Amino acid sequence: MRAGGDRMVFSFAGDLSLASTAEGLATRLTAHHGLELFPRFGTNGADGSWVVENVGVEPDIEVENDPRSVIAGRDPQLERAVEEVLRLMRENPKSLPERPAPPVKTPRR
Repeated sequence: MRAGGDRMVFSFAGDLSLASTAEGLATRLTAHHGLELFPRFGTNGADGSWVVENVGVEPDIEVENDPRSVIAGRDPQLERAVEEVLRLMRENPKSLPERPAPPVKTPRR
């Protein structure tokens, strides 16, 4: 609110609006071009407990995403993923199959 208290800014549906406290009319200040989805029901897990929203899959490998690395332009998660892929490739090398002979595309006589 500004001095005098006749207008106030509030958030609704992800946008900011300005409203007159005297008249109650609001003007949208921002508009985002997205889609907001809100859960409309709850669900339970196989063990009968409630499934909590905003909980993702537990990571196989924990990576510290420290702000200093991110500010320096590094991506600790990507770096760790590449390290893991290279390790797996060393431990279990694969080779490509030999290329077959080119196909015959003309009728034989």
